[in-house]
Amino acid sequence: GVLSAFFPALPAGFYLLRALPRWGFADLLPKIISGIGNNPTMETALALWDLAEAAGPEVRAVFADHPIDRVPKVLAESNAGRDFLTRMGEFLKAHGHRAVREFDFSCPRWRDDPTFVYETVRNYFSHPTDQLTPRQHYERQVSEHEHAKTEIEQKLRGHPLRRWSFRRSVRLIETRLPLREAPKFYALMGLAHIRDLYLEVGRRMVERGVLEKPDDFFFLSIPEIERIAQGELGEDWVQEQIPVRRREFARHMRANPPLVVRSDGKPMVKPAAGADVLRGMAVSSGRARGPARILLDPSDGALLHPGEVLVAPFTDPGWTPLFLTAGALVMEIGGAMSHGAVVAREYGIPAVVGVKDATRLLRQGEIIEVDGGTGEIRRVAAPHTQAQPALRNTET
Repeated sequence: GVLSAFFPALPAGFYLLRALPRWGFADLLPKIISGIGNNPTMETALALWDLAEAAGPEVRAVFADHPIDRVPKVLAESNAGRDFLTRMGEFLKAHGHRAVREFDFSCPRWRDDPTFVYETVRNYFSHPTDQLTPRQHYERQVSEHEHAKTEIEQKLRGHPLRRWSFRRSVRLIETRLPLREAPKFYALMGLAHIRDLYLEVGRRMVERGVLEKPDDFFFLSIPEIERIAQGELGEDWVQEQIPVRRREFARHMRANPPLVVRSDGKPMVKPAAGADVLRGMAVSSGRARGPARILLDPSDGALLHPGEVLVAPFTDPGWTPLFLTAGALVMEIGGAMSHGAVVAREYGIPAVVGVKDATRLLRQGEIIEVDGGTGEIRRVAAPHTQAQPALRNTET
């Protein structure tokens, strides 16, 4: 049902990608396929930005002067801080079911551990005052989408068939494309509830002395849980297995799996040589230049500074708050309708996906230029070279 609701946006989008340049509107194409709105994942990030923007000097000083794990406690000591905590509570009530690596039950939801949220807010405080805010930038995208749509319709008045097909295609994109993200947003509410139920079982097992911590539950299989409940597996076996499995999990998280594995189980790995220009699929137009910030996990998002180019193996909705400060996006995996591509277009940041080995070939801090129109990533300067501040130009 979800796919059938979203699918009509795909042929409509491909039709416009081919038709608009033929009709002489190639320069308006990026504005037609972005700024569509009604994207719940993007709205989550913007709601977090609004929370940060409303914070006064007293709250900002607390974030600047204290470690993140102490910020909530210090904020609770002042009226301004308590007001901020109230707004934070409202944000977490609406969006706290999301998480870093949110499709993994073992990962805490934001409402359980809001460290990532607080770190992102602190990162937002460093947004340059002489640049458009993420909210302003997004609203400009939406406005430009409407103006481009009006301009094209007016110029097609002498071509009724083209005008009809354009209107129909845009309507499909505007109503169906947001459904690409909406199912995830609401499905994760259910997943968060299931996680709470699992943790309750884990807490009861802690009370019985079977587990040391409630989240140890996630390192046991359902059959093993049943055998423990029936007394077939003892506490000694459980307490021996959990540390082993936690170490195995940590080792797997550090692994860099191949993109393709053959039917015989052997990976297809072709080492990619370094080059001055890397190429991928252009999915969000514009050009941006800035230092590369290579992140393998969104939990390290506090390292991303405004204007830096986010280079990641892939992204899911848990990465979205980072997009608001990134100058551009480069991903090793993804397509034109992947999460990262959709959100990048909505926010208007240049993005290139399918860049093989980007996290390995690019170096932390080196200056790169991302062209979201051609799919090229050009290496400009070495990491320790004094370079100009990051620049973004959303015009192709």
